[in-house]
Amino acid sequence: MMKKLGIGFLVIVFAFLAFVYVQKGKIEQKLTALLQDNRIQVAQSRVNWLPSPAIDLAGVTYLTEDMSFSAERVRLNFSWWGWLFGQSAIADLQLENGKVRSNLKENFYFQQINAVITPENLKLASLPALSAQYRQGSDFPEKMPELFINVAALNEQEDKLTFEGALRPISSGLRLNNVKATIQLKKRRLFNAEQILLNWKNGEILRLPQEGYIVNLAGAEFNHIALNEVNARIQTEPRLNAVVQFPFISDKGRLSANLESHSQSTRPEPYHLMISAQHLVLADWLKAFNIPDLISGDVSVEADLFSQDALPRHGMITGRVTEGKLKGVGLLALIGQYVPLNYDESELNNKHIETSFDVLETQFRWEPEGIRVDRTQMLHRDFTAKSQGYVDLITGYCDFMTYISSNDERYRALTLPVHFFGDCKSPQYKVKFNRDFRNQLKDFLREKFR
Repeated sequence: MMKKLGIGFLVIVFAFLAFVYVQKGKIEQKLTALLQDNRIQVAQSRVNWLPSPAIDLAGVTYLTEDMSFSAERVRLNFSWWGWLFGQSAIADLQLENGKVRSNLKENFYFQQINAVITPENLKLASLPALSAQYRQGSDFPEKMPELFINVAALNEQEDKLTFEGALRPISSGLRLNNVKATIQLKKRRLFNAEQILLNWKNGEILRLPQEGYIVNLAGAEFNHIALNEVNARIQTEPRLNAVVQFPFISDKGRLSANLESHSQSTRPEPYHLMISAQHLVLADWLKAFNIPDLISGDVSVEADLFSQDALPRHGMITGRVTEGKLKGVGLLALIGQYVPLNYDESELNNKHIETSFDVLETQFRWEPEGIRVDRTQMLHRDFTAKSQGYVDLITGYCDFMTYISSNDERYRALTLPVHFFGDCKSPQYKVKFNRDFRNQLKDFLREKFR
């Protein structure tokens, strides 16, 4: 009895090994044909079945007129269940230390690409047909499986990019759902932000007939700000031009952006970004860009920005803030020390002191590491404050010269010069009793007592 069991077991083992060997040979044949048909070069390839069925490719390169791709290793993992029934269902694809470079006019470069792509019901046997259909036309073939993607890479500026989400190719483009994308900036190039977070629930990228795309996203967030809906139209020829609309930010906010490229020979910065926004919550956007939230309120903005890559680096911005508050500074109490006004003296030493205002208008230049304010005017029912200064985005240091005047007709001849400096979140101040102020004071007293 034991001998029969032993012989039976050996028969099963040999049958299994023979089956695996046959399957291995079939897979190698299909793999060789697939690689040759798609002009993919591989330094070394092998098929393993322990501890799980897999195809290992080392030294992978793929070249076209438009791009080049290479990877140290590409591994296709299969499920044992599909392997046993001869279906060779792909469990996932793993890519290690890949590089990709575009040779087009709008070129790009990514390195240290590591990814795991998990397809839904994709068999190795179906890859040649899908590849042939794609080569015949520019559209994706029908019945493409959904792909769950988890990828990390470095761009040319060594920013770390990560992407996680579900991608489904369709005949006219792509659907991308439940996406979480991040950019960890090597150098701060978006005001003071160290990273960019972009998430959305549902999205699609559709091809246009004339070299372009339409992008629609729903349930989108940017650095924890609810963008809600995003609509974009991107034209790639004769040059890049993108119009992006954000129609439903928060309760009543709206934002639109226009990005266009110029020839390198005409400008040092090939990309020009124009932004127009209305009724945004200022505190939320300052927090999103890691800027000290010294001012709050409802803000409308016009921006003219320039860049050498996908992120703007400098430009001119004008803004108007209404129904706002200036944190950490009690201007009403400050001016009341020198001009008779009704105010609560205890507020002057309050650590949480702030100044409410009706309107603040500003124009400033954004530089790579700071904000240079050319002019700012704050309107309050009791006074007017005009300022110029600089914000160091790296250290959070502020340096402003502010001129404060009372709206009372009796004291308009006096303008109080105040120097604000130090930590933007809690600046120090010093009244500058300079020659101009002394002359104003003499003229004022002479007028009052003559």
